[in-house]
Amino acid sequence: MKRRTLQVVYENGIDSAEPTLSAEQRWLQEQGNRFTNEWVALDGGRLVSHGTDPKSVFDEARAAGVASPFFVRVTNREDLSFGGW
Repeated sequence: MKRRTLQVVYENGIDSAEPTLSAEQRWLQEQGNRFTNEWVALDGGRLVSHGTDPKSVFDEARAAGVASPFFVRVTNREDLSFGGW
């Protein structure tokens, strides 16, 4: 039986145990405004689940087979408060 070797290539070009989040960050920049005030679960640059109930979104992502989804609530950048002097 022929054995296959899996080579892992990280987007940052560094062979490390920690993958980068650049795919998720890019997705948020490009698609996030469509999901303002919702929770999203991403697997790399792929939307797995979204909605207003965080537990349901997370549970749906896990049910879809994503062991560790990138999980975040999308906010409108204009709504962020400024805490300057």
